[in-house]
Amino acid sequence: MTLGEKQEAFAALVPRLLDKAHELGFKVRLGETHRSDAQAELNALGTKGRAHLASMIQGGYTTLAAAIRRGGNGIKYSAHRNKLAIDIHLFKDGAYLSQTSDHAALGAWWEQQHPSARWGGHFSDGNHYSFEHDGVK
Repeated sequence: MTLGEKQEAFAALVPRLLDKAHELGFKVRLGETHRSDAQAELNALGTKGRAHLASMIQGGYTTLAAAIRRGGNGIKYSAHRNKLAIDIHLFKDGAYLSQTSDHAALGAWWEQQHPSARWGGHFSDGNHYSFEHDGVK
C-alpha cells in the first residue's frame, strides 16, 4: 500500500477504535494525531536538549521557552509524522488510566483490524495506536 492508501485506511479505522473503547466501558479523550517535523525534532532532543534550547531563547521568547521545556520526549521518525498514529487517553469512573496494561484489550483488538495496525504497548507507549509504514510504527 502507498502512504496515502494507508492514511486513508487508518482514518477509516480510527472511528471504530473509539467505538470499541466506548464498548469496553471507557471514556476517551483524544491526544496527538499529526506531529509536525519541528515538534518531532524537539521531542527527539530529550529533556536535557530541550532545556538547553529553552535557555538559549529564554531572553526573547519566554513563552516559547517554557513550552519547549514542557514538551514531550519522543523519536524523530514517528508514525505521527506520517499521519498514521493517534494517542488516546482512557478514563473509567472519572479516573485517568495511565498504565499500558489499561490499554491491553483495546490494543489487542486494534492489531486484529488491519495487517499494518500496531499498538504502542509493545514499545512502552500504551496509548499509541498506529499503522506501520516503512518500518516506522
